[in-house]
Amino acid sequence: MSFLDKIFRKRDDSGFTAGVAYFEQGDFARAVEKLREAIDAEEPDSGSLVDFYLRQSLVKEGRRLLAAGDESGAGVYFGEAAQRWSKYPDLHFWYGIALASAESWDEALSAARVALRYNNDYVEARLLEAGCLKETGHEDAAADSLNALLASGRRIEHPLIRYLSDNGPYRAETLPAELSSLLRETITEKRDDQDVAVAVELCRSGNWEEGIPKLQSLCEANPTYPDYRVKLAGALFQTGRNADALEEVGRALVLNPRYRTAAHLKALVLADQHRFAEAREVIQIQSELTDPVGGHPGEALFCSYLGAVISLLTGRREEARRQLLTWGDLSASFPTAELLRAACDDLDGFADLTHKRLEALADKWFVDADYHHYLACHHAGRGRWDRLGKVLDNWPTGDDAAIIDERHDYLTALMKLSTGQSIQDGEMPQAYADKPAWKLLKARSWVIDEAWLDALHLLDELVDEGATTETLAALIMKVYLAVDETGEAILPEAVPDSLLRDRICFLHRQERTGQALARLRRHRELHPEDMRWTWLDPTFWLDPVRRWIG
Repeated sequence: MSFLDKIFRKRDDSGFTAGVAYFEQGDFARAVEKLREAIDAEEPDSGSLVDFYLRQSLVKEGRRLLAAGDESGAGVYFGEAAQRWSKYPDLHFWYGIALASAESWDEALSAARVALRYNNDYVEARLLEAGCLKETGHEDAAADSLNALLASGRRIEHPLIRYLSDNGPYRAETLPAELSSLLRETITEKRDDQDVAVAVELCRSGNWEEGIPKLQSLCEANPTYPDYRVKLAGALFQTGRNADALEEVGRALVLNPRYRTAAHLKALVLADQHRFAEAREVIQIQSELTDPVGGHPGEALFCSYLGAVISLLTGRREEARRQLLTWGDLSASFPTAELLRAACDDLDGFADLTHKRLEALADKWFVDADYHHYLACHHAGRGRWDRLGKVLDNWPTGDDAAIIDERHDYLTALMKLSTGQSIQDGEMPQAYADKPAWKLLKARSWVIDEAWLDALHLLDELVDEGATTETLAALIMKVYLAVDETGEAILPEAVPDSLLRDRICFLHRQERTGQALARLRRHRELHPEDMRWTWLDPTFWLDPVRRWIG
C-alpha cells in the first residue's frame, strides 16, 4: 500500500467504497459498475476521488482485456473513459490502441490525433499515428509523423526517440519495417519493473541501505525515466537526506516538467526544510501539471493539504481554508486535513466551529486517543470543565487498560486545580515530576495551598530553564503580590500569547523557523493543553507524512 493510501481512509457506507474495494482487489469490471452508480447517485462524500477510481478502473480493465486478446471489449472501456474525460490524451491513446489492435485503422488514427491535439509531444501517440498511416497506405504521411516524433527529442527525452533517430529523418521508402511490432513492444515493455519492485520492497521493509543503492543503479541504467528518480527521491526523503532528494526530484522534473507527483514531492521536501516560500510557489502552479492516468486518487487532495499546512504556518489561515474548501467533509476521508481546518478556526478564536470539528473527529475516530486529547484541550482552554470531565471519562484505552496516557493524567490534574483543589503528593506521578508542565502544575497547587515561597522557588526554577510565558509570568506576579510587601521584586516579562502567535507566523514566513520553534516548543513544554503551540509546529503536520511514506 502506498503512503497516500495510508493517509486517505475510506468510508464503508457507499457505492464509492464498494467500488474502491473491488478496485483494490483487482476486480476492475465490478469496480466500474459500482463507481458508475456512485457518480449517478452523486454521493457527496466521494467527490473527485470517484472520478479518478472510475477512470483508473476503466483503463485497467481495458488493458486487461487487451492483453487477453479481447480488442472489442477493451475498446468499450477505453472509449467510455475517453468520452468522460475528453481532455486526457492518455485515454484517447489507449482507445486508439484498442482500435488499432482490432485493425480499425481510420478510427485509431482519429483517436491518436486527438491525443496529439492535447499533447503534441506524446511519443507513443505519434508512433500510433505513424503506424495507422502506414497501414492505410499513406507512407509519406507516416514518414512525416515519424519525423515529428524525432523533433520532439528537442523538448523531451524518450528511449523510443533515441532508437528511431539512428535511421532518421524518414521518407516513405525508409519507413521501419518493424513499425507495428515496435509499437506493441513500446506499449507492453516491462523495462526493469521487477527490479524496481524489489528495490521498493526493500525500502518499505526498512532496509534502506540496500534498497536505495538499487534505486540509484536503476536511475543510472535508465537516465530518462523520471518515475525511477521520484521513487529514489521518496526513499531519500524518508531517510532524512533532503538535499539529495531535492536533487533527484529536480532531475525528474527536467525529464518531465509536468510530472505532478514529482512536483508535489519537491514541495514536500522544501516544506520539510522550512523553505515555505519556495514550497508555496511550487504548489501554486499545480493546476498546470497533469498526470491523470498515472497519478494517485488522493494526490490532488494531498497537494491541497500540503498547501494548507504552509498557509497555516505562515499566518494565511483564510487561504488554508480555501485550499481545503472544495473537499467537503474530510473527517472521514482525511481526518488530518479536517484537523487542520479545526486548527485554523482555533487560531482565529472561532470556538464554536473548532468545537464542532474536534467533536466530530473524536466521535468518528472514537478509538483514537489523539482526537480525544485535542477535544479535551479545547474544553480546558475555555474552562469547560464539565465537558472536559466527560471526555476524560470516555478516553479510549485500547485492549490494554493498564496502558498509561500521560495526557489523560495531566488534564485530570489540570481540571482539579482549575476547580480550586490542590494536588496531593500521591496524585503527582514521580515519572512526571521533572517535566516543566508538571512543575508548573505543582507550583499552581502550592499557590492554592498558599505555600508561597515553595511556589516561588519552583517558578524561579522554570524561568531559569527557558523563556517565560504569559501564564508563568502572571503566576509569578500573583506570588509576589502575596509575599513582597516592599514592591521591590523584579517583575517578569513575557510576550502576550496573542502577539506571540502572530510573531511565530511571521518567523515562519521569513523562514526563521528555528527561532519560531524555540519559542513555541518552550510554550508547549509548559502548557501542553494550549494547542496553539502545536498547530504552529511544522513537525506536527509534516512528520506524519514521513511515517506514511515509511
